Amino acid sequence: MNDDGGSSASKREQWRRVIEDWKASGMSMRGYCAREGVSFNGFRYWRARLAEPGRPLRPVKLGVRPVGTAAATIDVVVAGRFTVSVAEGVSPEHLGRVVRALEALR
Repeated sequence: MNDDGGSSASKREQWRRVIEDWKASGMSMRGYCAREGVSFNGFRYWRARLAEPGRPLRPVKLGVRPVGTAAATIDVVVAGRFTVSVAEGVSPEHLGRVVRALEALR
């Protein structure tokens, strides 16, 4: 994909078009990215970032485990496939972005 160094809004629109094209292609994400010469990691990032903002989050199972002398962590299991260990003090906004990005990997 051509990264012309344009504005954030134009980059957003450019990625929105790439994602729409991928959806219409019926191809896997990896296959589409290889065919189009698009960064797979960039594609996944933008796909998650452009997900509908009002999309509800699914409940996740939380568990706490002691970690030596370090601050306590919480394990967040997302979609039954991913476990994220969250240290004390992580912002809810940041954790929400991580959860949404992992949910988008389905």
